[in-house]
Amino acid sequence: VPTLSQFETSVRSFGATAERIDLLEDTGPNKVSLSTGTSTFRGAALLSVRSTADQYSMTGDSRLTINFANGNMNGGVTNLIGVNQVGRRVDVTGGVTYTDGDIGTGDNRGLFLVEYNGDLTAGSDQIAMEGIAVGQFEGNRTAGDIRMKALQATSGTSGSITVNEGLPVTMIATMNGNFAVADFAFVGEN
Repeated sequence: VPTLSQFETSVRSFGATAERIDLLEDTGPNKVSLSTGTSTFRGAALLSVRSTADQYSMTGDSRLTINFANGNMNGGVTNLIGVNQVGRRVDVTGGVTYTDGDIGTGDNRGLFLVEYNGDLTAGSDQIAMEGIAVGQFEGNRTAGDIRMKALQATSGTSGSITVNEGLPVTMIATMNGNFAVADFAFVGEN
């Protein structure tokens, strides 16, 4: 059973990876079009979900595999660890699955969309979510089949931090069948 210390370590890992990725320049559109192979981006994911009764923060391992030749995407978030609104560790079962996606074209070639869904149990609460994460490729390699070094993506429901910062609503989430406010973000490096 994961400990609170493991949760805190995982959150710090997400932060360190995100900071490293933020230092990279955005992948240029021509670099995305030169990428023709398959690459797996591994990193961390953060998920927060709140209802009128409960609130959870969770972190886990993210893996997104992208085939740049045909645009197929798959992977997900596993090994979730969570805490409740008072900072107590809670058991989390289930995961998030990345199901499909699109790589931007034209002026949006440095961007991508990935569809996801998740069925989780946090403590005694059932959480369901589905949506589209909006992401950006980061870093520029000068050679090879894969020209980007990393990616980061985010998604949120109405009332979420993501949406309050100006991004569109791209997620639906429920807790025990009722509307829940949720944010989801993941980062990855290849």
